[in-house]
Amino acid sequence: MTLTELERDLLNAIYNSDFQDGLMGIDTIGNAVWSGYEYGIFPKVVKGTRQYSAVMSQLVQKGYVDVVGKDCIALTQEGYDALFPSPQLGG
Repeated sequence: MTLTELERDLLNAIYNSDFQDGLMGIDTIGNAVWSGYEYGIFPKVVKGTRQYSAVMSQLVQKGYVDVVGKDCIALTQEGYDALFPSPQLGG
């Protein structure tokens, strides 16, 4: 499934979050980070809390992000694969 620019921006912000505590690559899958604009996920393209909430909702519906507790989210395997498509899959 193709990502929109806003979805890619938000997935990148989650992947590169300071709350990943130095994790990289597949180690970021399932690692809970603070969610929300007010908690430090600052995408470059997504602007404002309304747009942020709408895009986050899309990512959760697509299964790219899991809601972990009240204020945390985590990148799923599907979200990671969408962000970094495998060359074998034509990505």
